[in-house]
Amino acid sequence: MSELIRLVDQPKPLVSVEFVTVKNLEASAVATQATQILASKIKTQSGAAAGAADTLEITQDPRTNRLVIIGTQERIREAKAVISSLDVALELDTRMYQLQATTPDRLDKIVAGAHRTLGL
Repeated sequence: MSELIRLVDQPKPLVSVEFVTVKNLEASAVATQATQILASKIKTQSGAAAGAADTLEITQDPRTNRLVIIGTQERIREAKAVISSLDVALELDTRMYQLQATTPDRLDKIVAGAHRTLGL
């Protein structure tokens, strides 16, 4: 009986709040994706018996493009690792073209039609 009491009578885990700046994407998109990934991880690790130590909240501040992470230090570390994996720069190449015989709107329609036709 004393072993059962010792297992049950544990202090609540310390909850912290941390802010993470998102540099390459919108914070709202990163928050949604990171929350889904971490919820799946917690569910897989804990099964149906997820406790207070397994809770994690990620919200965003659109004004500063930062994420607010609330949870235990262990869960915050996991969240930061997932967020840094998601927040990567896309390697895009932007080029400017001077059109001689068509308008930008006409070219846009042609390119959009080609995308639909080719399934891109």
